[in-house]
Amino acid sequence: MIRKKVVGDCKFLASLYNHPGQSSSQPCHLCRINYRTHGSNKACLGQFNFDESVGSRNLRSYNVEGEPLVQVELDNCVIPPLHCLQGVTQSYGINFFLAEANRIDFGDDLPETIPQQHRMLKDL
Repeated sequence: MIRKKVVGDCKFLASLYNHPGQSSSQPCHLCRINYRTHGSNKACLGQFNFDESVGSRNLRSYNVEGEPLVQVELDNCVIPPLHCLQGVTQSYGINFFLAEANRIDFGDDLPETIPQQHRMLKDL
């Protein structure tokens, strides 16, 4: 049996399935969890209730909400693992060490995270 697979990053998959995208209040293309991905009220891991069931999406729900460009079940969608690994490494590894190096170089009066440091340095 031949199964179609769709491979692409999140933006590409959102385009194919007529999903509003990662900056919407429901950024996941697989489930219906509501959270903010930016701004002062953005969601953090410590704020999530991982035990809460939020419902999942499937091809049928995308067909009801709009008109997807492909008729491939979401089980057969793949996000390239390299992009995932790069994003996680950048967010939780490199940015942490870069922020800490900035604090060592410039003194302890800098904030702890890169985004906070950017905001502070923009105001100089």
